[in-house]
Amino acid sequence: MIKTKLALPWERVQHGSVLKIILQGRISDQLSSTLLCDPNVLSLPEICDNFLKATYDPRISAVYLHIHTLKCGWAKLDEIRRQISNFRKSGKMVVAYLPSIRPKQYYIACACDEIFAPPVAAVRLSGFTVNNYSFGRGYYHNPYDDFEVSREALTALLDNIHSNWVDKVSTAIGKRREEVENFIVKGLYEVDTLKEEGFISSLAYNDEIVTLLKGRLGVKSLSLISFTKYSNVRKWTLGLADGKIPMAKEPIAIIRASGKWTH
Repeated sequence: MIKTKLALPWERVQHGSVLKIILQGRISDQLSSTLLCDPNVLSLPEICDNFLKATYDPRISAVYLHIHTLKCGWAKLDEIRRQISNFRKSGKMVVAYLPSIRPKQYYIACACDEIFAPPVAAVRLSGFTVNNYSFGRGYYHNPYDDFEVSREALTALLDNIHSNWVDKVSTAIGKRREEVENFIVKGLYEVDTLKEEGFISSLAYNDEIVTLLKGRLGVKSLSLISFTKYSNVRKWTLGLADGKIPMAKEPIAIIRASGKWTH
């Protein structure tokens, strides 16, 4: 007997849809009942799940990322970048929209296929910081954490963050490390300059990007599905079991051998 997979009404997604994800504010490590009541707080597991589902969902054609001010650590940003990279390997595109351009926002955006920003976007790509730390008596203290860190340790941490940022950005946008370093040192704050120097793809407002996506996807009307609605789509309806990729229809054997080839 063949089992059918029926999607409930809130799980139904139109073919050719674009998943719109608004990244902003705090990103939690785990989904809790508190977060379910607060739509302004995203969870990292939910972000990962939605990217995984969208990768294998034939109804999703692309992801449209709106990236606003982020209040989370760099490890979470690296995980989001990894999810974007995995999604792009499916052949689908990810475009980013940056209302303002800061180090964390740009770090995520440069992992996408294209980066758009409005002509009035504020730019500040210098001044790396660690959230909520203030200096006093030779130590940096975070009022939200029960520990202190020395000036030397925090300086080393910031240097490491800066170096990693430059490495990842230069690789993503196809520039030499020195070019990215020099651009930051100049302290330029004009979004037009970022476009001219190839740090962003184009200057455009949200409605113009929607029009562009219609053309890219070859549709007259763009169906945008929200992050919240897509979170209701269960993985098993897409052939995903416990977050694992779909199994091949025919079994595949992997044989490992050692030694020399003989003719």
